[in-house]
Amino acid sequence: MRRILVIGLIAAVIIGGGEWAYQRIRDVLVIPQCTFTATNGDVVTYDPEQSANAATIAAVALRRGISADAITIALATVQQESKLRNLNYGDRDSQGLFQQRPSMGWGSIEDITTPRIATSRFYSALLRVPNWQSLDVHVAAQAVQRSADGSAYQRWESSAQIMTSALADEGNVNCRLHRFGGKKTSDFAALKSALQQEWLASDFNRQGNVVTINTKRPESIGKWLIAHAEEFALESVKTPTRSWDRRTLKNSKGAKNQIQITLR
Repeated sequence: MRRILVIGLIAAVIIGGGEWAYQRIRDVLVIPQCTFTATNGDVVTYDPEQSANAATIAAVALRRGISADAITIALATVQQESKLRNLNYGDRDSQGLFQQRPSMGWGSIEDITTPRIATSRFYSALLRVPNWQSLDVHVAAQAVQRSADGSAYQRWESSAQIMTSALADEGNVNCRLHRFGGKKTSDFAALKSALQQEWLASDFNRQGNVVTINTKRPESIGKWLIAHAEEFALESVKTPTRSWDRRTLKNSKGAKNQIQITLR
């Protein structure tokens, strides 16, 4: 019945408003989501908020030169602790992505609810675990978190590996977002600050709504930008090998060591 009503509405709008109205009706029906595709073709899908947090978790490790194994452990941990959401509540004084506790020495409320800082502290604790790279994902996660049930992290290992492959290897990230809805205007200052903090990016050239970023990590940062596109209201992202436009991701050829983004 819902499908019939939607088809009827679209038909009525087309008759009354033509192609312009039809495209906007199609856009309303889009459910914003991001797809992470591993190099082996496996796929997981999350909403834009979750996807942006996953991209930040990967970015912190890549910037610090920590191996992809740590990213998988962190992503499995966060899926169990907060479902990849930066929560302002939790058990006792737990908050944030990792549900860290100020009373247990993880830092202030502001620190543990800032994804970049919370993630960095998780990695620092993980690196202190003896032989962490040889441990199973859930065992390593539990060594850091010390939760009531350490086995709970195991169920998220597969999805964490897929996201790690997509963000830190040759996999892909593609977000389907509203073309006519969402944030209307980009906050370039906020975007620039986030890129500086999470990637140490510093070479920006803005001409109108087009920003060029020169970097030695164009593909990794490009995926980060796509995953954060809803948050920062980005219209398109182009890297040396990929082009994205709020709906589709396709192979393309761009300038070496350069990213070009279009702001809304």
